[in-house]
Amino acid sequence: MYNRIDFKTRIRTIEGSEILRAHNFFNGYLKISVKGFSVERFLNLVTYNKIYVWDLKRDKSGIVLKISIKAFKLLKPYARKTGCKIKILNKFGLPFKIYKYRKRKVFFIGVILFISILCVLSSFVWDIDVIGNSRVNSQDIIKFCEQKSFKVGKPKFLIDDKKIEKEILNNFLDINWVNVKIRGTQAFINIRETIEKNKTINSYEPCDIIAKKNGIITDMNVFSGTPKVKINDVVKKNDVIVSSEVVILNNNQSSCEPSFELKHANAEVQAKTFYNIDFFVSNYYKIKKYTGKKKKNYVVNFFNHRINLIKKIKFKNYDKKITKKKIKLIKNFILPIEIYIIDNKEFLLINKNRSPEETKILANKLVDKKIKNRDLISKNIELIKKTNGYLVKTEIILKERIDTIKYRN
Repeated sequence: MYNRIDFKTRIRTIEGSEILRAHNFFNGYLKISVKGFSVERFLNLVTYNKIYVWDLKRDKSGIVLKISIKAFKLLKPYARKTGCKIKILNKFGLPFKIYKYRKRKVFFIGVILFISILCVLSSFVWDIDVIGNSRVNSQDIIKFCEQKSFKVGKPKFLIDDKKIEKEILNNFLDINWVNVKIRGTQAFINIRETIEKNKTINSYEPCDIIAKKNGIITDMNVFSGTPKVKINDVVKKNDVIVSSEVVILNNNQSSCEPSFELKHANAEVQAKTFYNIDFFVSNYYKIKKYTGKKKKNYVVNFFNHRINLIKKIKFKNYDKKITKKKIKLIKNFILPIEIYIIDNKEFLLINKNRSPEETKILANKLVDKKIKNRDLISKNIELIKKTNGYLVKTEIILKERIDTIKYRN
């Protein structure tokens, strides 16, 4: 039996890194099997002499692993010493590809040309991402950068990241820190936004509390100021609910006539408010019935030039779902090529008649959508039959705050 510790701790795993995978591909590597009575000793000798192997797996009579071409040449003495047999199962990497196609000159010219194009493309920025923003719109930042010549297709050696950072900070007041980093062909704009300031109210400036809409007062909590109405009073928009004038008794005068002082009124006032919502609902409506027919379409966006790879869809009615994919060789190495995969599903439009019950259900849903999560007291819906449908008349009573501040001139 093999020692589990030797398998998991003494073998250095190098697979998983993008750079190492590329290194292995360009230098070439082998997949080999090792069989014999002293496979564990063979592994100990290999790892002791710092010969790195990866993707190590058990086999019925030995092990299977991957190793570089250069390291493979060093295994012969250890195999002879431990009595193990080594067999090459497969060959991977660029050296073997070159050997396989060594007589095809056009192929090698194409490979060299392809590598040259990749080297040229890698010197440009092909994607810009904004990270860390919540209030500031990403597109606003990207458009501003484009105005400053920092955009997709810009050569990396012409980008002054410090200058861009400074200009973004000067233009966007909600941003207090910016860091521009370029990784491969991607540019990342990392930002930190300022802490959102709460609106401050000057508690010393005299003001009244007025009604911002018509209603019947249901609740009042007055913290400062003189109430001008009471519960169950009817108020109209812009009526004064709580006045800034506060009575002050002057004890020095014999008549004790009151005097007034202007304060900053503060109160929370709730009232019943009334709304009429009227709209028309047709007797007829259409539903989608999918036929099961589907058609994929592909569009290639190359340097902002779109190429449609399939002819126009012949469906009369269809739903369209677009999936966008960016082409990249490895992480952070995005090419200026985008593929749009468009899924089209055909459907037929079927005419339906709406019953009064269905109309009332629909009317309820539409009204609830308009009032959203507001505090509803009552709702009365009336359907009036018309030629092609129903006129929906709705009377709604809500409970809501109607207080707002009006400063004294």
